[in-house]
Amino acid sequence: MPTAMPPKVRAVIYYVTAGLGVILGCVQVFFAATTASAPDWFDGLWAVFGFLAGGFGLTAASHVVTAPPPVDAAQPEAGGTRAIG
Repeated sequence: MPTAMPPKVRAVIYYVTAGLGVILGCVQVFFAATTASAPDWFDGLWAVFGFLAGGFGLTAASHVVTAPPPVDAAQPEAGGTRAIG
């Protein structure tokens, strides 16, 4: 199945999104653990990130290959043996 972005680009985006989530989560935990109150812009950013991350995660999950492609029994595999089945 052709994709709009190469897998390496998608992987970088996934890692950046995960990193941003960890950073925002750490800041949220800091504000929850102290008497300091989170600024309004942070509350808005955290809410928007949570909203977008849900859709992003569903999109990423829909592109995961869950089964290997079938092996053609007529074609030899690496090493010169043939697959059966």
